[in-house]
Amino acid sequence: MLKKTDGKLPKSKFFQISSILDTIWFFISVVVLYVIDLAPLAIAVPAAYGIYTTFGWVYGTRLLKRKGIP
Repeated sequence: MLKKTDGKLPKSKFFQISSILDTIWFFISVVVLYVIDLAPLAIAVPAAYGIYTTFGWVYGTRLLKRKGIP
């Protein structure tokens, strides 16, 4: 995808919608951790998703700051 878009974010409607849904789902997962009293195993899913998304944002930001395609 990076080569196809020359290292820039795609401007397609599908990408925009999926990005918004992913961001909304991240915040829902974080809220669920604090609002709903979950069993310890059930807490693992929203916690893992939150960690995965946060590291994805950091990694994506670092990729976008670089010059050229990594």
